[in-house]
Amino acid sequence: MIEKSAETKAAGTLGSRQSPQTTKRNEQGPSSTRTNESHKKSTKTDEQKSKTTKSDEQKTPKKDDATDKKPTQKTSSTTESSSDSSKNIEYTITVQTGSVQFAGTDANVFISLYGDKNKIVRYQLKTSVNHKDIFEKGQKDDFVVKDIDIGQLKTITIEHDGTGLASGWYLDFVQVKYDNNTVMFPVERWLDTNQDDKRISLELEPNKKPTSKLTTEDTKEANAVEYEITVRTGDKRSAGTDANVYISLFGDKDKLERRQLKESLDGARNLFEQGATNRFQIYAADVGKIKTIRIEHDGSGLGNGWYLDSIEVRHISHDETYKFPVDRWLDVGEGDKRISLDLEPDKKPGQLKGKKFILNI
Repeated sequence: MIEKSAETKAAGTLGSRQSPQTTKRNEQGPSSTRTNESHKKSTKTDEQKSKTTKSDEQKTPKKDDATDKKPTQKTSSTTESSSDSSKNIEYTITVQTGSVQFAGTDANVFISLYGDKNKIVRYQLKTSVNHKDIFEKGQKDDFVVKDIDIGQLKTITIEHDGTGLASGWYLDFVQVKYDNNTVMFPVERWLDTNQDDKRISLELEPNKKPTSKLTTEDTKEANAVEYEITVRTGDKRSAGTDANVYISLFGDKDKLERRQLKESLDGARNLFEQGATNRFQIYAADVGKIKTIRIEHDGSGLGNGWYLDSIEVRHISHDETYKFPVDRWLDVGEGDKRISLDLEPDKKPGQLKGKKFILNI
């Protein structure tokens, strides 16, 4: 009994010795568990934070992308709208330069198109489909313009900037084709600061020839009317003149005295050449029925002698045409040496003095 008790005590003692360790282990167990749980919680928290951060990072670019995309979409929309208009409308512009002497130009040429919906302003015509050198005498140049839809074409403006050694330009016509439409703009005049009304910019309407702007001299008469003068120079050798030529009209109501013929409607720069026909436009008072005219020159220039074939005066308002045959020299070195003649309709002037007649009796 005593031994058992001793063993029991020993066992108890051993148990008590082990008890603290076990207790410690037991104490450490929950603590360790708590630590592990805390660590796990911390890890989960960090993972959640990480996920939150990633989520925020993922959300932030989306917002930025959305922000970036908005203006891009707007710009793209505008561009597409403009691009669609450009692709849908193609204008073929044909420019015909006249065949008169020095008709071509070295200047920069521009065109504006005005429609009922929109307009294309001052487009430079610089790349011809069919020619490298553009706007040459007698030449037709085609230009292709892709731009916005202007609707129905109403008017155009054709102009040049006056640059280059030979900027004066005689333009015959402009034609514009678009969709299934062809619109013609007749011109037949100079765009030249030294010709006609000196304009180098013209506003044109379809199928309507432009008229010259009247000068102060032309419009000073309140009742100005239009006359068209046609002058034919003879086809004899040296028939042309370099002198200044003037005409006077005498009617039953009024008179027009000494108007210089200097701006030809046919665009010729060199007037009164051998065999040439020149037409002139005059605005002046209504002289009524024309009784006589006076044609003269001032004898200036190296070759001033002039062989005149005939003159024709058309009174536009009255729709009357008066013809004056001449068929003689106006030359201080020929015949009666006169350089001024008074003429009546349909009546040749008197024969040259000194001519011999042989009468058969």
